[in-house]
Parts: sequence; C-alpha cells; structure tokens
Amino acid sequence: MQTGFADGMPIADSTILKLGLAREQLMEAVEQRATARNGRTIRTALTTLRYADSRAESGGESVVRAIMIETGFAPDWPQYELTDPFDSAKPIRTDFAWERQARELTLGELDGLIKYTDQTMLAGRTTAEALVAERQREAHLSLYGHPLLRFTMNEVRSAGMLSKKLQTAGIRQTALPTWLNDVKL
Repeated sequence: MQTGFADGMPIADSTILKLGLAREQLMEAVEQRATARNGRTIRTALTTLRYADSRAESGGESVVRAIMIETGFAPDWPQYELTDPFDSAKPIRTDFAWERQARELTLGELDGLIKYTDQTMLAGRTTAEALVAERQREAHLSLYGHPLLRFTMNEVRSAGMLSKKLQTAGIRQTALPTWLNDVKL
C-alpha cells in the first residue's frame, strides 16, 4: 500500500506519539527496511517523518498541516498555547499559529462536527452546551487580539480554498519545499 504525504502524516504523527520515539529513531528504522524496489515509498515515508509532530491532536489536524506544508503555508506552531485570561491555570490551545510580523499572530482552527456529536468528546454535555463552551473559548482567545481563522475539512480538500483563506488572512506563503520536485505526493 502506498500512502502519500498528506495521508501518511496522521500515521507518522500518531506513531511517534504512541511509540514514544524520536522522529529520527523512526526514520532510521524505515531506512533499515529500504530496498531497491521500494525506494520511492521509502523516500515518501522519510519525507513525511521529517515533518511529523506528536503534538497533533487529531488525524484531521495532521492532514491539514501536511497540506499547508505542501502549499507553502506551514504553521509556525502546531498546538499554540495561550493562557485563559480569566483562569491563569487553564491553557487554551489553538490548532495552528503563524507569525505574520514580530509577535503578530494569526491563529488557526480546524472545525469538525465530531466534537459536537461524539458522546465521548461531549463528556456528558449536550451539543448546545458544547457550542456555547466553544463560543466562550473563542471569546477568551479574542481578548489577545490575534485574528482567528477557522476552516473545515471540506475547505481543506477543496482545490485552493485553504490557500486562499490563508493568503487573505495575511499568512506568508514560503517557497514550496524542494522535495516536492522529488517525491510523488
């Protein structure tokens, strides 16, 4: 089975988290299994591992980060943490953050419906209560003065929509990674 960069990222992210391995350890294990026949697959796996990050909290976040990397909008920080302005013991994380200029950030959130429908994620709350809690969280984040960009998986998978949103939000597009010329994604 061949898996491309974006589809492989959730696997890479969760593997380094669940196995507690450093990215380099897993890359070494992959290299040891390389053969002449699976060279392209190994290159794709190594490239994916190079960008793997155990901080991703969902497979969707991993896929989105991979697509951002592919399109030149790699986030400066996955799981960017701020302190709740009303409770200093309570951290608030956003899925992504980009620095537009010195200390001027844009925060990013992948919106999914599962947190409003999955009973485990609701943790005894109703969907309405989860929506109100999300609105309160966003209100607390807004006090920092950083724009918050929200996007759905449909927008991420829609040709060019995520890039357009990121550009409109003032996120700098960097040169595409040079490995995109070498690896079939």
